[in-house]
Amino acid sequence: ESLLPADLLARLPETFVDHAAVTEGLTGNFLLFDLQDGSERFRVPPNTRIRVSRERLRRLLMDGLDILWSKTISDIDTTTPGAVTASFTDGTTATGTQLIGADGSRSRVRTFLAPSPANNVLPIRLLGTSVPYSSARCAPIRDLDPFFFQASDPATDAFFWFSFLSVPTDPAEDRVCQILVSWPFRKGFLGREEPVDTPATEERVAWMKEVTKGWVEPFRSIVADIPEGTDAKSLALEDWLPAEEGFDSRDGRVTLIGDAAHAMTMFRGEAANHGIADVACLVRELFAESDTNAPGPIDSLFNMKLSTVIAVVAAGSVASHQTKGKHHTIDYNKAPPNLSTLASNSLFETWRPKAHVLPPSGQIGDPCMHYTDPKTGLFHVGWLHGGAAGATTDDLVTYHDLNPNGSQFIVAGGVNDPIAVFDGSVIPKGIDGKPTLLYTSVSYLPIQWTIPYTRGSETQSLAVSYDGGRNFTKLHQGPAIPSAPFAVNVTGWRDPFVFQNAKLDSLLESSPQTWYNVISGGVQNEGPSQFLYRQHDPDFQYWEYLGEWWHEEANSTWGNGDWAGRWGFNFEVANIFSLDDKGYNADGEVFTTIGTEWSFEPIVPEVSDSRQMLWAAGNVTLQDGAVKFVPTMAGFLDWGTSAYAAAGKELPASSQASMKSNAPDRFITYLWLTGDFYATHDFPTPQQNWTGALLLPRELSVGTISNVVDNELSREADSWRVDSSNSGVLELVTMKQEIARETMAKLTSGKLVTEPSLALRSPGSVAFKHGPKSKFYVLKASLSFPASARGSDLRAGFEVLSSEFETTKIYYQFSNESIIIDRTNSSAASRTTDGISSRNESGKLRLFDVMEHGEERVETLELTIVVDNSIVEVHANGRFALSTWARSWYSASKGIRFIHEGEGEVKFENVTVHEGLFDAWPERSN
Repeated sequence: ESLLPADLLARLPETFVDHAAVTEGLTGNFLLFDLQDGSERFRVPPNTRIRVSRERLRRLLMDGLDILWSKTISDIDTTTPGAVTASFTDGTTATGTQLIGADGSRSRVRTFLAPSPANNVLPIRLLGTSVPYSSARCAPIRDLDPFFFQASDPATDAFFWFSFLSVPTDPAEDRVCQILVSWPFRKGFLGREEPVDTPATEERVAWMKEVTKGWVEPFRSIVADIPEGTDAKSLALEDWLPAEEGFDSRDGRVTLIGDAAHAMTMFRGEAANHGIADVACLVRELFAESDTNAPGPIDSLFNMKLSTVIAVVAAGSVASHQTKGKHHTIDYNKAPPNLSTLASNSLFETWRPKAHVLPPSGQIGDPCMHYTDPKTGLFHVGWLHGGAAGATTDDLVTYHDLNPNGSQFIVAGGVNDPIAVFDGSVIPKGIDGKPTLLYTSVSYLPIQWTIPYTRGSETQSLAVSYDGGRNFTKLHQGPAIPSAPFAVNVTGWRDPFVFQNAKLDSLLESSPQTWYNVISGGVQNEGPSQFLYRQHDPDFQYWEYLGEWWHEEANSTWGNGDWAGRWGFNFEVANIFSLDDKGYNADGEVFTTIGTEWSFEPIVPEVSDSRQMLWAAGNVTLQDGAVKFVPTMAGFLDWGTSAYAAAGKELPASSQASMKSNAPDRFITYLWLTGDFYATHDFPTPQQNWTGALLLPRELSVGTISNVVDNELSREADSWRVDSSNSGVLELVTMKQEIARETMAKLTSGKLVTEPSLALRSPGSVAFKHGPKSKFYVLKASLSFPASARGSDLRAGFEVLSSEFETTKIYYQFSNESIIIDRTNSSAASRTTDGISSRNESGKLRLFDVMEHGEERVETLELTIVVDNSIVEVHANGRFALSTWARSWYSASKGIRFIHEGEGEVKFENVTVHEGLFDAWPERSN
């Protein structure tokens, strides 16, 4: 009461949930019940309590205040004595004597103050819903407590929360009730062999009822009476534990209050009360008389609260991270336990790569929004999750986070994107000459090609960066492209990619260097499409629709599908670019990379979804006045089932990276290696505290395969085409893809060990004479096969991450012209823990018959295998890539062996191992 002026205090009844309860003097008891026998286990002694609506209280407190909305803090400056200046992403600033960070559990202010600002995700799953129940139905519930109560099930560790959100004075009107049910994410819950994750949306209410079947009345029926079809939301439970030394208060000028200072899941529902208590403490310290030598008010508040916050949050975290009271010490020389029983963050370093792109912690999603800043020459690499974040690089080797702790440069929550930010791309010199982002703004979910599309759920919006890419400020206007093409029933319409193309300029009589934009999607019952647009005005506010410049029949294939997968039902993440034999060339051959979504029959809505990451090259022509892209060859960008969502951008010769390496204009692309198979695997994510990575950057160009014998093998129309023919010898062209030259040079700059050449003629394996000492290395080798190997059972290659307990085999198999990564024994942890796949990976690579010194032979297999702890990338012959996870457990699993199976001789030559790799993130503390 002391914090509110008299006029607002008089209006406080406007916020009451239950006016009758206040009139009756009811205070509630904050009861905790036992769900097995119904007994009362705990109560908070009676005190003055009034249940208020948070939303109505917020509106009351905002009345009369001049609040500036849509502000995102980008920097804090305390260089001026006695002052603090906050900078915002829209270019404005505010200066005062104190800055109070009250910006929630994922506080942006906290990222500038605390050494470890990220929240911990707890191994608990929670579902909640609000339900209208009649006054008569609520009467026995209200007899328990007029406001709220909680309960726990000692048999299963499930938890139940009930509260009244609205109690109208008219008994004929329904009461609105809040119902929450949570359960531990561990094996054995309700007798299940596997941990139970959050169910699909339509199954959530049924699961809540399943959890409550063993409860006594009246608690069980409160959940059992929830009507079918009620929307149940999933809530991630997180807390934040401050470091013992606290955070940097910037000489007593900056502090945190509320959830920003103490996000505690076990006090859920009390956050508002804690925030009010914080404000009371802050007011007392700000206006208290004190000794001149005493700490300032912010430091006094900080010192008073820190020990309590640490003690309470830590106690809750320890309780949440224990499983049946047992703790596990990790010993990598012994068989692994069920990893989902370990403490959060305990596996952070176990499989973390060194040389790959990934956030400081948490999940990474699609790579996107890359660009070269023309002002600095730095290459910006972006990725999705919770918005979009990114980093810069001046050498394609080391990276530097754009924002502290990898914070996002754009997040959802605006008028155009209330739900999510999806992929987009950047015009380096756009509005006001600044980097300008065109991205998919999302207003409704779910979106998936197997279900009807909700028009308006995806729009394309603009944002501009005024601070070197650290933040992109959304334009205060509607979407630049507000809807999918008129009268087209799309399966999806997202991931805009902006590009320039000289051929399109000529065909369409556009001004030179016009910007174009392709949006990925498809048409219901017809097939996948790329929707083409053209810049209409200098400020990129309007885009002219040019039609479906590429469309394929639903679930069709290029050729028989062996070499280029399926076009599927919906395209995603399409990039358009032009290449020659050196790299990027606006006048070169037109290429596209596309993610395809497909499924075999039967198609199950919101369940069926296979993905492939493909490329295609083609001709651009005018057909009946409309511009069309017609493929001439196609293939896989990466054959790995977890490798997807590639995104690239031109890296000009004027960029810092290219100037250092003397490289020409190039097109550089990154792929996403999903860590939990698109969130479908029950991987022990809380224990690892990071998920997924981007694969090493690749540079793309037009590649040639010379001196190829003119026969059936070379004449197929697959991921190559015939460019020229001369006296029975062909030159083939394809898309060349190799690890970026700067990255490869650094990868191979470490300790070099050369293995002697070896010829194997009989099945078996041979250990390297000088095996690596770590799980970070590059293995390179040339493998030669006899002509008799074609069509035989011969296969040969290497074992990596090998020990007596586990191994990963990588070999070429002639019977189906494939490189295979055999993961059946890659990880001992896969036998104890869900979500660690042991499924084999494979991809097709044809070794052609070639002429050399007048003699015909089988093309040599040139292998480059990058082992970055758990990430394995296999690159071959400048035109093949297969990437996956190999999560070896044992410390001893570091060995390499030659392997040979079947009949025929294999020669291993030029075998080298470069050990050590490099640290791509030298500035990160972890």
